[in-house]
Amino acid sequence: MIWLDGPGGPGDAPPGWATVPMPAAAIGQTAAGVAVPVPEEAPWFGPTQALRGLAIMSPGGTSAHTDEWMHDAEGHRPPLSPDNDLMNIEIRRPQPGTEAEFVRGLEWLFDPPGSRPPDWDRDRAVERTAQVLASENVALFEARSPQDQLVGVASVYLDILSVRFGRRASIEDLAVHPEWRSRGVGASLLTAARTWAQEHGADYVFLESGIARTEAHRFYLRQGANHAAAAFRWTVGHNR
Repeated sequence: MIWLDGPGGPGDAPPGWATVPMPAAAIGQTAAGVAVPVPEEAPWFGPTQALRGLAIMSPGGTSAHTDEWMHDAEGHRPPLSPDNDLMNIEIRRPQPGTEAEFVRGLEWLFDPPGSRPPDWDRDRAVERTAQVLASENVALFEARSPQDQLVGVASVYLDILSVRFGRRASIEDLAVHPEWRSRGVGASLLTAARTWAQEHGADYVFLESGIARTEAHRFYLRQGANHAAAAFRWTVGHNR
């Protein structure tokens, strides 16, 4: 763990946290610092390197996430602008009547390296979305920009009770608008899904990702996931 102190004055780092100086411009705040969780095995980062996939918590309790946290050679970063201020990204649950918009968000998964399923039917997907919205064992999440633009979607399901591992929650979908990728939207959605799973009794969270999505795999590892298994799939019967 690293405690970043800004020019507002050094703060006492919580137990188990290291303290490193960080100008307020680098965090877009005037508070004394922000707490940045970093895996214990993570290397120390130099001033010209990027801190990616970090959850950021301000002393006031406001949280945000970033996939990329760049600094110049002096360790400075330009102040965050309204266009990329992640503090203004809102994660919320979609309401009935917004199923079609949610499905359009899912279709971002079809961008390369993904692909559109050969039997994809948008109307059927909208009907299914309405069904899962009504289920207490499923949570859908959407990310909204300050202009209320849909910029990301996610879904998480409580599914099996494993004899070996306990109750499983599966993140089925995680999609971000192409123009908003690497700006923390995916990390915020992932955190919301994992938090919901924990609050609803899941013992672990499972996520399956296509083989070609190597950038996504690196992102999940930065978020603390373990690459523990290969996935295999059989298509059975007809789609309904």
